[in-house]
Amino acid sequence: MARPEYKATVKAKRLQREIRVDENLSISLWFNVQDPELKAQLDNYYNTNKDDWKKQPSLELQVKIGDTYHKVCSSTLFINDGAGPASVSPPPAAPAAPAPIAPAPISEPPYEF
Repeated sequence: MARPEYKATVKAKRLQREIRVDENLSISLWFNVQDPELKAQLDNYYNTNKDDWKKQPSLELQVKIGDTYHKVCSSTLFINDGAGPASVSPPPAAPAAPAPIAPAPISEPPYEF
């Protein structure tokens, strides 16, 4: 993995509560850019590259155990237009599958893994 251009550390004492794996996580980022010209350049970059995931800025949350970092989750960043990430580049619609006429009969008990 490439070295991150920006990073942050959150100490355990700053965590306000635990996160369960069955919860959705929302991540916010503030660049706090005061220069209108630079802000316009950032917005233009996001809009120009919104369909190319290799050029989209992204975040990765990790936890350090011993000397090793373990990825918790990752996400690309998108401009907050109020509509959420689906408005940035929705995945192509999957072709509709024909509805089955009847379920297949079960001939043996399911296997457990």
